[in-house]
Amino acid sequence: MVGTSLIGARGVTPGDQRKIDETAAGLCGASIWSASECARHGRETKG
Repeated sequence: MVGTSLIGARGVTPGDQRKIDETAAGLCGASIWSASECARHGRETKG
């Protein structure tokens, strides 16, 4: 299980984005996402 941070997050507020980032970090740390998927999330988050 990756975690429950994403539950209820809609990406509308900075708090929501933090929850999304925590979930993505877990997916990257567990090698569920590829390195390119992790890098893509980082680029998209930074705008």
